[in-house]
Amino acid sequence: MLFKTTAIIAIFAATTAAASAELAPTALFTSTAVESFDALSSTNSIFSDSVSVTAESGLLIKAQSWTFSGFATTKPHSGTHFIGSTSGPVVYDFSEPIFAFGGFFSTNTNAPDATAEFFSATGDLLATIDMSIPTALSIDSAISPWTWNGVASTEPFASVRISGNYSQGGFVMMDDIQISSTPLPTPGSLATAALAGLSMSRRRRA
Repeated sequence: MLFKTTAIIAIFAATTAAASAELAPTALFTSTAVESFDALSSTNSIFSDSVSVTAESGLLIKAQSWTFSGFATTKPHSGTHFIGSTSGPVVYDFSEPIFAFGGFFSTNTNAPDATAEFFSATGDLLATIDMSIPTALSIDSAISPWTWNGVASTEPFASVRISGNYSQGGFVMMDDIQISSTPLPTPGSLATAALAGLSMSRRRRA
């Protein structure tokens, strides 16, 4: 399957570590806020200082363009800037737990995909999720494509740790990050609601 530069692909394969939390892929959603990183300051605080974003190791880079020699160049998904780390995972810590997280992700390396770990306010691992991030090589392009990855949870989470598959988890580029402080409908809850509605309709007919 070919992926265009602005392909919208949901996060895949959630492995839930806590029975009480149901995490599921989600398409673009109506978010509480969107962060394009154009105004990111040296304090690394976003969303009106309610979220901190840091690189676990290496440097967190705010870039207008980022070329990995021999592989590809990443340009912003929108606006003038995006972020990524030179090595090590990128961590988002939320001052108030949220129910949904998503954004556009890219890599300028030859190592596709990434992993996202979701943690509760007490530091418990809620889920480990595989992220789909195709490389420029996969679409025969010199410009790395941006791909949507998003997840919604039935329980709030307080941090997200994103690890790439190159250089100890680095070189995952991020732009137009979205969050929601209120629950989103998940496929499971929508199916339950649909079945409940069907059951009520059948009772009325009876």
